[in-house]
Amino acid sequence: AELHPSRQKIVADYVERASGIQVSTDVITRSYIALDLMMHYSSVSTRSIGQREEFYLKYNRCLLDMLGLTHLVNPKGLLSAFNEHETHWQLKRGALDVLISLQRKGYCIGIISNFDSCLEQIVYERLKLSGIIDHVYVSQTEGVEKPNPEFYESFFQKYNIEKSNSFYVGDSYVLDFVPATAIGLKAWLFDEFDFYSDCPERIKKLNELSQYKLV
Repeated sequence: AELHPSRQKIVADYVERASGIQVSTDVITRSYIALDLMMHYSSVSTRSIGQREEFYLKYNRCLLDMLGLTHLVNPKGLLSAFNEHETHWQLKRGALDVLISLQRKGYCIGIISNFDSCLEQIVYERLKLSGIIDHVYVSQTEGVEKPNPEFYESFFQKYNIEKSNSFYVGDSYVLDFVPATAIGLKAWLFDEFDFYSDCPERIKKLNELSQYKLV
């Protein structure tokens, strides 16, 4: 799933409003990918609104540093710009078709996510995936999170699922692909922005999964 409006659009609109500079959303997207490799939001240790704002203030400053705009754009203002938007989650294009196809083939489908406890509501009510998603496994509830391989191991233990009969898809090299492969999962890196061109186990579109032997 993805946020709408996207975070890169919110950033681009605010930067132009604050400085008059037009920054490509592609540049912002790639900066976000690089930044997410270095700064991981923790739903386990971040419990209060103040802690969340403190993290995102530092996060936004780093983003603006990467864009070369910190001297022109206030990180606090960027934080306020996000708070002004009523963002919501929506499925990426083609995602529902892939999920339905996998379900028809007999796969049990689970979500393993660094998120808070409201994820089940988003998945089942907002995204309307009741009857398609079998398990929603979130870090805040379990008290452990990515990239700790134990977060993945505990999912398979909790639901008594064999790793040898499973595969995993994630869009973060550090949080998803590395720990998943470390515990012996067959994994694909979802690289829709072509950031990891040298990684052989990657897909740029979700429907590319149909080309592979999944387990």
